Amino acid sequence: MDRLLSVLAAAAVLFVVAESRAQFFDDFDGDALAPHWQTLWPEPDAWDYEVSGGLLTVNSLNLPSSFGSPTNYQQIRTDFTAVPGDFVATARMGFSPGAGRRVGMIVIGDQAGVLGQIGFHESGVLGIAAAGFMLVPMTLSPGLHEFTMERSGSQMSFFVNDVLVSTLATDGNQAVNRVRLTFDVDHPAGLPMSPMMVDRVSIVPAPATGAVAVIVLSLTGFRRRRR
Repeated sequence: MDRLLSVLAAAAVLFVVAESRAQFFDDFDGDALAPHWQTLWPEPDAWDYEVSGGLLTVNSLNLPSSFGSPTNYQQIRTDFTAVPGDFVATARMGFSPGAGRRVGMIVIGDQAGVLGQIGFHESGVLGIAAAGFMLVPMTLSPGLHEFTMERSGSQMSFFVNDVLVSTLATDGNQAVNRVRLTFDVDHPAGLPMSPMMVDRVSIVPAPATGAVAVIVLSLTGFRRRRR
């Protein structure tokens, strides 16, 4: 029982530490997009969305990515105080049952370079990019999934639901200062569109795990001293 309580306490502390350390954090609490978000297409008829129940729900995308493009597209982006060195970028996002959609996250450096991007198309392909680019066959069920990019030096590691997918080279000199969330749908076959959702997004300076390890060890030691 003591062990279970220690694990639960450590898990709770992990969330609190990560949120408190976050350079940027948004869990879409409320009934509107926070004013720090900017859209690529600001026209009111560019997309239909709602913010409620702690989710950003994208119900339709109405403008093409560009002239002649086979997809409709929207992007929201925000800037924050630059984070030099290592960091962890996480977005919890996904789909309701449907077809033809892609959701992704991009992190940008203070010299306007793309440090990393990860995107999932529900046809069964995960795309990751940093200095290089890779397509990975992957099947994910409808619902929310956790997509993570973790920079360590000049390497970017990519995770889906805490499982390492691959590691690519990245620019270790640029400080991260912008995150973008991207939404695509194939058209006309993908329209009308089934919703896409985002639960939360965060940028956390690393290493966050060190603090958690100390807490876990402290909890373990406390349990042993009680015996």
